[in-house]
Amino acid sequence: PNMIERCRFLGEHWEFMYEATYRDLCEAAHVTFMKVPHAPSLAFRAPDQGAALLYEHSRAANYAVEFWGITILECCSLHHNQSARDQFHTALDTLLAQASAITDKFSALTKSHSISF
Repeated sequence: PNMIERCRFLGEHWEFMYEATYRDLCEAAHVTFMKVPHAPSLAFRAPDQGAALLYEHSRAANYAVEFWGITILECCSLHHNQSARDQFHTALDTLLAQASAITDKFSALTKSHSISF
């Protein structure tokens, strides 16, 4: 089966992660038209001097870490040392909160941009 079929089989949480994380990272890696505004040649001409590009890359990195962390938590759900799993979960939550605080500092202009022809 392909990735979406595997995620659907695993349940609603995994299907959401596929849509919200995996597909977004694929777009970043394979460059679709929607990522054109984030290309360095265009982004650095923007009023915020490339912050849109930095925001998109930061957001993609945050998603990758979250996807990785949730995967580990799911794989370890039956681990004999639930205390260690809980510590990892707490550390992951802290890391994601810190990362979110960084991306939240970007201006609204950076987060909402468009191309004009």
